Amino acid sequence: MILMMGFSAEQVVKHHATLGDFIVINLLLMMVIQPIIFAGNCYHQLKQALADLAQLQFLSSKSRFITPITYKQTPRGEIIFRNIQFTYPGKRQPVLVNFNFTISAGETVAIVGESGRGKSTLIKLLLGYYAPERGNIFIDGEPFTQQQCGALRAHCAVVSQDVQLFHQSIAENIAYGRPNATAEDIQYAAQLAELHDFIDTLPQGYQTIIGERGAKLSGGQRQRIAIARALLRRPRIFIFDEATNALDHATETAIMQTLHEISRGCTTLFITHRLHLLHAAVRRVVL
Repeated sequence: MILMMGFSAEQVVKHHATLGDFIVINLLLMMVIQPIIFAGNCYHQLKQALADLAQLQFLSSKSRFITPITYKQTPRGEIIFRNIQFTYPGKRQPVLVNFNFTISAGETVAIVGESGRGKSTLIKLLLGYYAPERGNIFIDGEPFTQQQCGALRAHCAVVSQDVQLFHQSIAENIAYGRPNATAEDIQYAAQLAELHDFIDTLPQGYQTIIGERGAKLSGGQRQRIAIARALLRRPRIFIFDEATNALDHATETAIMQTLHEISRGCTTLFITHRLHLLHAAVRRVVL
């Protein structure tokens, strides 16, 4: 295209062509190039679709060998990491090497460390998103397997930094934690998360649509919805991955007091750098 523009411009300068010829040549050139670009995009989308299809077939074939297991009774929440080694696929440097730690049932533990040390990786291993290369994870003394992922997640509540919200009402977003929850349950969870007073100021209350990914809310309000969603589950294991970093100190203190009461007897993991949250933990794990 550059060559053609240069050539046609040179012809105009030498008076072998007019300015109108220059414009026509470039318009014709664009009419030739655009279908080529379109064909290239179609080829790219086709290759991407084929790659996605291959991954889908791989996952489908794997799921045939996984039979979901349900716990015969509610887990107590004891978690043991024994000789864990893990490296992310495609990476050479292991994130965890010979990691050993025991979290007693009902204990509150804070996990701290510099970025990239494996704090969030521990949570991903615990929830079964990845499997350790070596070592085992034990839940209530029993080895944790891929078959138990769904059963364990049913008894966990996770609040992460990146809150996943939907283009639905506040009530529906909170009820995502427990779809069969009543309106009273949802309101009670919102009160515990210091969210009810804010919702009361909205014209449509709990039926207010919050936009895609909670676009109409502030960062702190989004995190409080996620906390309310977690509280609604009443799980045996609470996991908070920098879940209060967008909250002001007063709101965070009130929510932590609530969490301290409602999580009594539950295993609670905090990934945080806030000093007062570290003091609230029974033990600290430094990676």
